[in-house]
Amino acid sequence: MCGRYTLAADRESLAGRFGLTRLPGDLPRRYNIAPSQETLVIVPERDGPAGVLMRWGLIPAWAGRKAGSGAGRGVGNGTGGPRPGARLINARAETAAEKPAFRDAMRLRRCLVPADGFFEWRRDGNHRVPFHFRLRSGAPFAFAGLWEQGPDGARGFAILTTAANDLVRPLHDRMP
Repeated sequence: MCGRYTLAADRESLAGRFGLTRLPGDLPRRYNIAPSQETLVIVPERDGPAGVLMRWGLIPAWAGRKAGSGAGRGVGNGTGGPRPGARLINARAETAAEKPAFRDAMRLRRCLVPADGFFEWRRDGNHRVPFHFRLRSGAPFAFAGLWEQGPDGARGFAILTTAANDLVRPLHDRMP
């Protein structure tokens, strides 16, 4: 499961690597991106791929509907808005197309989530030891993602995960 990642690449590297037609004005280097934070996501636009800012945590469009139409599904709070902790940060690639929270986004709103590394942790007694996974070259890459516009109009994304490869598996059974 991806719970933290890094994006320290400069604007020129990102624009060149992903062929971006547009990037947001302020794009600081980030060494510990956490769920609920706003960060760079790449979406298709008419002119080509564009970098936009979105919050990490997808809220399904139905999450804020009144009781009887989604609020009782564990994401909405029944008051017209999502609970603050209800954001979905990861989606299993194997089941996203069938899950109600991700089904429409999987079909209609895919994105790339640029990164240059991600973290997994190993428990060592009472401590957790972080491991940073990145390409040997240090070049930026992208996670597959899904995005949705929530009932409040804010856009959020989730990272698609898959079974861990041989390198990550000793620490966790899932990876971006």
